[in-house]
Amino acid sequence: MTIRTAATPTFTLRFIGTLALMPAFFLSPSAFAAVIVDNGSTLDIDPTSAPTPTSYSVRNNSVLNVNGATTQTITIQRGSTLNINGGTINSNPGDDGITINGSQGTINQATVTADGIALLVNREPDSTQGSVVSAANSHFSGAISGAAVTSFSTLDLINSTVTGTDAGSFGLIVAGGGR
Repeated sequence: MTIRTAATPTFTLRFIGTLALMPAFFLSPSAFAAVIVDNGSTLDIDPTSAPTPTSYSVRNNSVLNVNGATTQTITIQRGSTLNINGGTINSNPGDDGITINGSQGTINQATVTADGIALLVNREPDSTQGSVVSAANSHFSGAISGAAVTSFSTLDLINSTVTGTDAGSFGLIVAGGGR
């Protein structure tokens, strides 16, 4: 796992042994209300095409392009891609903001707030294919953590902030461990 930053931030990394940060998306109420983008399809959203905030589940080599829209929870899985160019993501109650699992993402000028983790970058269980995410000019705030990255994944933070908002929370969680 790799963490790269463009500036020299002041924060403390705490390594948490074999922490399972798997998305609870399919156990949460948001799983039933999400727009599903599946089987290699692409969905482009902006404030006109998506005037009401909605959750999105993107899977199986599909693409979600967010251009200035406001959404709820976003989950990207199984080789899919998330591109954000300006946007606001507010998680559903009790959920993470953006989960990128075994996939990739490019995030620019986004504000993400969550009751859980604002940006979770991880992998499928028992897989060595992590996720790759670049986040620039963005702000991630979560009650548990602003961002979390697990083994085999890469998160590039460029001119971005990650903040834990609750007592005992973390700005950035780096979780390693074997399979």
